[in-house]
Amino acid sequence: MGRPIIMPGYDYISAEKRRLERESLRASRAQTGDLTPRASSIEKAMADRVVAERSAVEQQEKERKELAQKLRIERARLKEGYLVDPKRMVVRSHMLGDPLAVFDVLIGNETVDWEAARHAAISIRNPQYSLKQFYEDMVRAFPELKLYMAYISDNDNYVPDVNSGTTASVEYRRTVGALFAVYWLMRVGVDGAEGFSYGVDEDWAPRGQPADANESGVLDTSRGTNHHTDKNMKKRKAFHDQTDWQKLMYLLVDALLLSVEDGQVEVNHQRTMAMLALTAFHDIMKVEALLPSVSADCESFQGYAAGVTINDHDQALGYVLDRFPQCLPAFYGLPREEQLSVAFTQAKMNFNHGWLVQAEAPPDALFSKFKMVIDTEGVEKADVAFYFVHWLTDLAGAHPSPLEGGVKFV
Repeated sequence: MGRPIIMPGYDYISAEKRRLERESLRASRAQTGDLTPRASSIEKAMADRVVAERSAVEQQEKERKELAQKLRIERARLKEGYLVDPKRMVVRSHMLGDPLAVFDVLIGNETVDWEAARHAAISIRNPQYSLKQFYEDMVRAFPELKLYMAYISDNDNYVPDVNSGTTASVEYRRTVGALFAVYWLMRVGVDGAEGFSYGVDEDWAPRGQPADANESGVLDTSRGTNHHTDKNMKKRKAFHDQTDWQKLMYLLVDALLLSVEDGQVEVNHQRTMAMLALTAFHDIMKVEALLPSVSADCESFQGYAAGVTINDHDQALGYVLDRFPQCLPAFYGLPREEQLSVAFTQAKMNFNHGWLVQAEAPPDALFSKFKMVIDTEGVEKADVAFYFVHWLTDLAGAHPSPLEGGVKFV
């Protein structure tokens, strides 16, 4: 090789430094290029892990909610399970229309357990007397409650027949709901307002004020609560807070169910037993097997001719109370003055509460028949109040969910 050419004035040292810097930069870039795929792989793994952990948390939350829902359903089943429908009873077709024959088969010589009825009346405002104890007393006291499960059949294949468009079980639960409404109203000032407004929990204890209801009215159950997650809870709370419970109590005072003296509330036991008895049997004539026909020795009854079946359940009950009172031991065993009060509630007064509340009829259409019944039957003020208490509790129990309070109102 020849000798290197040396250019005068050229800075060979600086040039060498620049060459070395270029080689170092190329080596660094090459090394960085080798690391980029590895970094991307690590970042992707970390992202996948975050997604997996988030998915696991969401799955756990889903499973927690499903378990909570199953627990709610199981608690509701256990709570409702104590409400057992009476056993089915058969009425043969040849008996239909004859109260003596029908009720002899269904009730026979059974009588009211007046001790249980009296225990309920005496204890009804006792803070220690629970709704479950009250229900047990009602089932034990009144044999009429089992009449809701009467069927018409001449063979073993039968289904319930009720003229309200529902089922026998629904009518039974409506009646239980009306009885529970009596219980709650009689306990205003104890825990009645809470039970009527919010219903009861899985232990049949009245729910208290839902302090944990959010603005939408749905309860926040994340912290645990004995309330149901009812979307109408805001309405229930509004009903509880806005209802004049003292006025309702004084309606019961006017009906002679309660009395107040020196701030002490006392229960009229005899009058209360009459209200409980009426509530137990007031809708039994919705069961078609029980409907009476006007007897041959009676020319007519409230527009029904002899031999015709009375298909209006209120008039049918009024007919049995008037002509065959012995068929219903809960009525027959009442003192005469209480029988008259109960019978008045079944008089055909053509009084429509909806018309009154919504101002849909003139006074004559609303009150003329009502006034005539009051005038002709010597009805007292207390009987009118008794009638309105019965109407109130009947409406409160119209929804077949007796453990949820007065659903129709709240």
